[in-house]
Amino acid sequence: MFDRKRKSEILKLINKEKAKRVLIQVPEGLKTGAKELMDFLEKKDLDVFLSLEPCFGACDLRDHEAKILGCDVVLHLGHKDLGLRTKVPVIYYEYFMDFNFTDILKEMAEKIKFRKLCLVTTVQFVKNLESAKKFLEKGDFDVCVGGEILGCDVSNAKRFEKMADGYLFIGSGRFHPLGLQEKVNKPVLFLDIENQSLEDLSKEKDRLKIKREMRIQKARGLRNFGVIISSNDAETCWNALRYANFSLDQKDEVKVFFMGKGVEYQKISTDKFRHPLKVTRVCLNILGPCYRQYRYFDSR
Repeated sequence: MFDRKRKSEILKLINKEKAKRVLIQVPEGLKTGAKELMDFLEKKDLDVFLSLEPCFGACDLRDHEAKILGCDVVLHLGHKDLGLRTKVPVIYYEYFMDFNFTDILKEMAEKIKFRKLCLVTTVQFVKNLESAKKFLEKGDFDVCVGGEILGCDVSNAKRFEKMADGYLFIGSGRFHPLGLQEKVNKPVLFLDIENQSLEDLSKEKDRLKIKREMRIQKARGLRNFGVIISSNDAETCWNALRYANFSLDQKDEVKVFFMGKGVEYQKISTDKFRHPLKVTRVCLNILGPCYRQYRYFDSR
């Protein structure tokens, strides 16, 4: 997972910052190799900590924890720098994975109903899109490469919307392709490399839209609101506070629940708080199962 070349590249980046104490932050898929990387860095006379918290993306940084630990840098693996201001310097190491998309495309290509496709994926697999494009073009598909997307940033893909009949997201996890489907009017096909399946997300978009509208209509008759916000950054908190103060001031009572990095139902259950409806300002990737199981609607 972390071969000699990757270890050498990471060490070079750390030495460039003249760091002696490092907090490593990795997504779940890379945590199995984190111990090996820690051992390597410790042998280079570095103090190394590993964050055990989930890592949802480059916006989900543990710089506050790193500062408490007295770390010189955060080593953030697997994501791209989004230009966020941090309490300590962050080293972003984009972990590219060499995955052959051709094998799964051989099995699934005949199920793809659009001839004009825009290919997209996450940063880990972006280097594999060109070979996928060449394979599909041999099968008489007209293909353009949209490149890397995030569930919260699909600007790369949006540029090609008029050129394609639909999008083909190749990768794992539904958050990113669902985020794309919510923001474009063309169908998004999700080719899941883990489950070896192909899913059309256009129906999911309609279902989520109907559910959200139903929740909003139901909210109009309620008098008490709880606003869920994330502590990932001050701007998010401030926007949520303004939302509560100005958009909901006609309600009897508005409470703002500061949730920290993630959201757990046990923290905000109606057994503890008498607010029947919670309005979330939190990234839905962080909100997770709470959004699907309980009565929330996304106000973003």
